[in-house]
Amino acid sequence: MWRLQVCDWRPHTGTRASPRTTGWLSTSPRASTGSLVAVKYSEQIVFVQHVDICLKAGDTMDDAEMHRRIVGYGVRVLGVSFRTEAPDSPVLRSLDNDGFFARKLRDTARLVLHVHVRRSQGGIWAPDEHGNIDAFLSGVGARVHETCMIAHELGHAVLEIERRRTGTADEFGDHLEGIGKRLGEEKPITVAEANAFYGEEKAAWEHGARLLDERGFTRWFRFGQVCEKSLATYERAIQSCCVGWRAPPLNDFLDPLVARDPPSVA
Repeated sequence: MWRLQVCDWRPHTGTRASPRTTGWLSTSPRASTGSLVAVKYSEQIVFVQHVDICLKAGDTMDDAEMHRRIVGYGVRVLGVSFRTEAPDSPVLRSLDNDGFFARKLRDTARLVLHVHVRRSQGGIWAPDEHGNIDAFLSGVGARVHETCMIAHELGHAVLEIERRRTGTADEFGDHLEGIGKRLGEEKPITVAEANAFYGEEKAAWEHGARLLDERGFTRWFRFGQVCEKSLATYERAIQSCCVGWRAPPLNDFLDPLVARDPPSVA
């Protein structure tokens, strides 16, 4: 496949701005021995770059590009590092979790912004030692599912970054970690603690939806499925430890998004 990129030309300096991806082509627009073709049109340069992306069944090039955009945003803008985890990795803590946001390292307690993602092969970082994300972008099983999960984990990163700016991250993070530990041990928690824990997960999904929307995401029906399944896992765990607690409805959040991408009728 060929990635179509456009960037602004600066005639007074003879330089160009950073290119932005605008679309995809199935073949090169002209014969070229290299992987990059550049054509200048007035005040813009159009680049067509060959990109080796292997699509899974049911994926589209838009799905692959959206996956790249959300990972790239996490790395470049939020300063997040991604790492793949093997299916049996203890980092993900539960077989129900395909993603996990870590705000600090377990062994040293050093503050980080790490997103761990379940894959068939673990140990692949983005960015890698050369600052690239391509290795992480390959080997994806369910691309749209992972894109949604990554957006959710980046939602956690956004919340963490905001709290670090206000000086409340450590206190709040330790509070949630304590609640999560008691949930894992199936010990009772209060309604206030249940609301705080579930509210954090829901807020991360809301931030994740915003990040995807800003990047041009369209698979909202699938997003709704992934979000509901994930939050249902927390809902069951909390209800078993907090008698009388009920999760708030998701209609106001999810219905407007899903309405933009109704399920196809067979």
